[in-house]
Parts: sequence; C-alpha cells; structure tokens
Amino acid sequence: MSKDNIRYIHGNTDMDAQGNNSEVLNIPIDLIDTSWMNTAQRKIFEVLKDIRNRKKHYKEITTLAGYTNSYAWHKCIMRKRKNGLRYRELLESMGVKTEYVNGPYPPHYKVSYIEDTIERSKALSQDEWDMRMFYKDYPRHSPPCKFIVNFRRIEIRNIREITKRYFVVKLNDWKPANFHWALDTMLIFFNTMYKLYPEIKSLSELDRETSVEKILSCISCFK
Repeated sequence: MSKDNIRYIHGNTDMDAQGNNSEVLNIPIDLIDTSWMNTAQRKIFEVLKDIRNRKKHYKEITTLAGYTNSYAWHKCIMRKRKNGLRYRELLESMGVKTEYVNGPYPPHYKVSYIEDTIERSKALSQDEWDMRMFYKDYPRHSPPCKFIVNFRRIEIRNIREITKRYFVVKLNDWKPANFHWALDTMLIFFNTMYKLYPEIKSLSELDRETSVEKILSCISCFK
C-alpha cells in the first residue's frame, strides 16, 4: 500500500461507517468519493490530500482551507451532524488527529506573573509566549491554551521576529487573550502569502499593487 493509499471504511451513512453493511477498502486518496461531503468538509479534505498537512494542528489546517477561525473544523467532525462521524473516521484513517485537549500547558494557579524586567525580556525573546506571565489579571474561566502564542507557526524567521516585536508594542494595549486570536488571524495572510509567493523571505519584498492586493483577494474568495 502506497503512502497515498488509505484504509477507508466505505458506507453510505454514519451507521454504515460504524460497521453495518460497510466494507474496508485500501484505495488511493484521489479516488475517494467526496459527493457526500459538505463544502467545508471538501475544502479541508483537499488540504489534507497533501500528506505534509496531515500532522498539522487543526487550526493550521482550517487556515489553509481558507477559513478565518476553526469553527468549520468542529462542525465538520461533530458526531451529531450529518456525516460527521463518517468524516471524522475518514480523517483518522488518513492519520489526521481529530481529538484534542487544551495542550500540555500548566493550569492557571501554577503560572506566575513576571515582574522582573530582565526575566520578562527573556520570556519575550522566546518563540512561544504564555500571556498569563505578562498580565496579573486575565479571565480565569478561559482554558490555558487561549493564552498561548506560538510564533513557531510563522515559518519565515524574519517575519516571525517582526511579528514578535509588534506584539511587544501591543502589551499595553491588548487584552491577554487578544494575542492568541491575533496570531491566528495574521496566519491567514501569511499562509496565503506562502502559497502565492513561496520565494518571499521578508515583508519588505511585498508590493501593494502586485502582491498584497492579490493576497487579500484570495483571502476574500476563501470566506
């Protein structure tokens, strides 16, 4: 079986996918029938045809599919929705992770606010921030993952550092949870830019008329 073949449970309904009147087929991914999928499921499936995307976090996957948030992902794999279970099992057969927890992040009571200027600078120089370290007050009802900002998701180092400097400037203006959301939003632009202009290594290489407007146009088409 080639790396692009999957062990696919073929059936007509969610009940079929659980084992009744179904058959297990080893078939090339390009031959998978997608007529039963809704629009969001098809868009995400197209992204996951590329084996390099199958180990990515669902937020990156939905961004590559053209969505501005991960709500589409959750709707696609929801067990109670039509074909939700069938779609979930198809993704899992492709090696895509569909079950997530909040992540290996410490609970609120174990995170300490950083007051020391030097220690604060060291923390801000890292490629992953826990915003709870930079704010004394933040909504405790939100899960830890909502305060994690992972700059490693920005592939180009130069752009990653520029984004970090911009976020440092915003520490006095934004709320703790804004940073996680802001990076997710910026990645929509960056990922579209990578797809259209893979040779670009710096934002200074972008031209408004020839590149920026084309990127924004593509993002608009995805929505």
